[in-house]
Amino acid sequence: MKRFINKTAQIIVAISILSIPALGQSSGNEIVVSGARFTTSLFEHWIAEYQKLHPDANFRIENKGSAEYSTADITIHGHKLDKSEIDKNREYISIAKYAIVPVANAQSLFAETYGEKGLSRDELKQAFFYDPIGQEKVTLKIPFNVYTRVQKAPSPTAFAANFGYSQQDIHGRAIAGTDIHLIMSVLRDPQGITYAPLALIYSPETGKPQENLKVIPVDFDDNGKVSENERFYDDLNTVLKNLEDSKSKNVPVVDIQVSIVKENPKPESVQFLQWILEKGQESLKQYGYLKADIKIIEKDKALLGQLVTK
Repeated sequence: MKRFINKTAQIIVAISILSIPALGQSSGNEIVVSGARFTTSLFEHWIAEYQKLHPDANFRIENKGSAEYSTADITIHGHKLDKSEIDKNREYISIAKYAIVPVANAQSLFAETYGEKGLSRDELKQAFFYDPIGQEKVTLKIPFNVYTRVQKAPSPTAFAANFGYSQQDIHGRAIAGTDIHLIMSVLRDPQGITYAPLALIYSPETGKPQENLKVIPVDFDDNGKVSENERFYDDLNTVLKNLEDSKSKNVPVVDIQVSIVKENPKPESVQFLQWILEKGQESLKQYGYLKADIKIIEKDKALLGQLVTK
């Protein structure tokens, strides 16, 4: 656990250091990447692989939140954008999908109770959301502490929307920071639970969950109970295979889009996105992501080609 967490902490520090100069303004041929911060490890990997082919390419990953995209060359969006969030001056490209699941401190009573039994849809909603209607039906009687985000962010927005709520409906201890800090809070709290993208739960090196972190199974097919074949969270590849093979109402799977200016985008930023759609897809599973729909990828490849020829 310490090795995984220390690496995560190093990522946070590195992003912060990279973000100090320029305040979001890119200069010269530098490509600024900003947005959904849970994707940092994936983009760091993509940039490193791309620079092997294009050693002169210059990137900066910026430590900004979901509301601060306007000056970046490439911005990452991890939830379905509403009309007020769409910038008519930018094109939106789908590059991957990600899933969000409930997790608990492995030593908690919550993990002991629901780590094998799992949560029905109603129980999951009871655990995470304010819902004054029907509270007499509450069945969760054990102590637990929910951790959630203070700032509007992709993961809590998408997680809440999947169950018919908004981010502010998530109850619990709202903390500043990123999704990584939610994981850290749960690991420090023997009664802690939260929600998180697979990419922050599983190690890219081993494909296993972080030590002392327990993924809580959910009623995948929404038939009112968690069956044996729905307890598949011990291995990342098995989780992704199940998500590929069937859709689940109770495991949110969300598109990741990037946006880029329509008029005169930097050629290197367009070329990098083309590389992601052509070659970068090979890395998605290792880092906890699913491929975007093939028809959408082909459409977006054509769109990027049009940007190059403008």
